[in-house]
Amino acid sequence: MKNQKRKIWLVMVLVLTLLTYGVQVPALAAEGNLASISVIGLDEANPLFAETSVAVGENETATELLIKAVGENNIEFTDTQFGKMLTGIYGLKPADGETYFWNFLINGKSAQVGSDSYIVQNGDKISFRYTDWTKPMDEPEIETPVEEPVTGDVADFQTALDAVTQYVLSNPLTEFEVISLKQTGKTIPVQYLESVKQVMKEKQGKFSRITDTERYILGVLAAGGDPRNIEGYNLVEAVYNGNVTKQGLIGVSYALIALDSASFEIPDNALWTRDKLTAHLLERQNPDGGWAWDESATSDIDTTGMILASLVPYKDKAGIKEKVDLALQYLSAQYQNSKIDNSSTAAQVVIALSALGVDANGPLFTKDNSSLIKFLLTFQNSDGGFDWQGGDVSDVFSTQQGVQALVAYQLYKQGKGSLYNLPLIPQNPIIVNPEVQTPTQAQVQAPIVKQPAAQVNQVGYPIPNTATNIYNLIALGLLLLAVGSVYYLKQRKA
Repeated sequence: MKNQKRKIWLVMVLVLTLLTYGVQVPALAAEGNLASISVIGLDEANPLFAETSVAVGENETATELLIKAVGENNIEFTDTQFGKMLTGIYGLKPADGETYFWNFLINGKSAQVGSDSYIVQNGDKISFRYTDWTKPMDEPEIETPVEEPVTGDVADFQTALDAVTQYVLSNPLTEFEVISLKQTGKTIPVQYLESVKQVMKEKQGKFSRITDTERYILGVLAAGGDPRNIEGYNLVEAVYNGNVTKQGLIGVSYALIALDSASFEIPDNALWTRDKLTAHLLERQNPDGGWAWDESATSDIDTTGMILASLVPYKDKAGIKEKVDLALQYLSAQYQNSKIDNSSTAAQVVIALSALGVDANGPLFTKDNSSLIKFLLTFQNSDGGFDWQGGDVSDVFSTQQGVQALVAYQLYKQGKGSLYNLPLIPQNPIIVNPEVQTPTQAQVQAPIVKQPAAQVNQVGYPIPNTATNIYNLIALGLLLLAVGSVYYLKQRKA
């Protein structure tokens, strides 16, 4: 009798072991990613939090990473009508009248999205720097790569575009990559739009930064959706009746880009009409032809490129054409004087030039047997991705900018206009192309944005791995349990 009971218990233990193993397999299969984070106060030589590698969770934002690193009690937020704003770390925060703020940087570049919007990617370098916004932002100096002279047409441009496209497809997608893939004729994975819908439900269609709303309009359009009704929320209305100036001229320029991307109708009584948006930008152009994101007198190349891209539909209008021409002269002078020294800035200018119909490989942007587009390509690495200012390690933010620029330049060469020309496609179902490699959960998005991200601006949407052997194991376990029960009953009858 004891032997019979022992056999029955052995069968039960085997069944429970198999079932437990089956349930644990998916959890054990997940692998963590790493990013570094640092907090720099007034004394750069003695950071408040020295650069440290921290494990990154799935869809973890830079704000969440900061909280994990320094502790929630060491961070202060201020509630605004647009959400929480980071104001203090380790007690360091601006007093009334001071012009300091906590600058959020991704891989050494000031982000154009907030830290609560940027999804941290594997290998990212995240930093928070206490900065005086009235002075030029000091960003880490990185050695500029030596540019090899190149002559003639852009060599192997299609090869470069194919390589960065494959790099993008092997990583989680943000709005910026989705736009680029759409414009190259690639099929957008259905999971992207579903992920956006989930974000809309969670945020109830409201975002603390207007640039988040603007980039989602572009991403939804590229994926075949309608941003005027995404889970019941009208993102287009949220822009033309939103606080587009909260993020300086970046928010205003991307408002124009988003509203013009599909020629959305704007009511006459809207808070921001197209005329108001263009007037706001034109009135703040500096005498040198450039713009500054904070409306200061010191123009910057990135902001000038973004604003030029937004003015493309109006470039031939009286009073605007002269402004656009002056901005082009400013950008050309910056290139000729070697002021464009990183891939992200070069990419922003290429995007703007391509939309305007100006060749980034033409006379205005050519010197020393090279050109702006060739300079940009010097930052592309063997894996197809881009780095920011030299080296051989690609990063998500720089690649987001790089792929957009290459696609924009291809559209220019094909005479197809702006990268942001994304007509509304009604009732166009999105399917996953089995021939296209889609992102996996191996790396957690952005260009980001990246966020993104700029800022930039940036949220990743990895495609989950739903394959599992749990059902097979359960079936096997139940079979063994049944066999054990039959065996037990027979033994009792015997």
